[in-house]
Amino acid sequence: FHGSAIPKCFLEISISTSLGVIAYYWHRDHDSVHYIGHQLLGVLLAFLVVFRSQIAWSLYLSGYSTLYTMRGTLINLANMSMAPLLNSSFETGEPLAPEAQELVRMLKLF
Repeated sequence: FHGSAIPKCFLEISISTSLGVIAYYWHRDHDSVHYIGHQLLGVLLAFLVVFRSQIAWSLYLSGYSTLYTMRGTLINLANMSMAPLLNSSFETGEPLAPEAQELVRMLKLF
């Protein structure tokens, strides 16, 4: 059960199973079985599953677009900060400062 949700919800599973067994033995002598309650519960659960998956998908897309925007902003910021350093280095002929070299090294990650 490593990585499974079953141990975390074992109490709820045991309660619902015991209530189901009690309900079965309490109503076993009746000949008529009503399926409307189970159908309504199934429709409700299907609706909740679809609604939940749509919420999860929208949150994923929101996070993805935010990270993509942050990445673009970071690259623009790095380019804006590197341009003056590179221009001064090319004009004077001196090597880049250690801070600029570190910034270039970080830009290689992109």
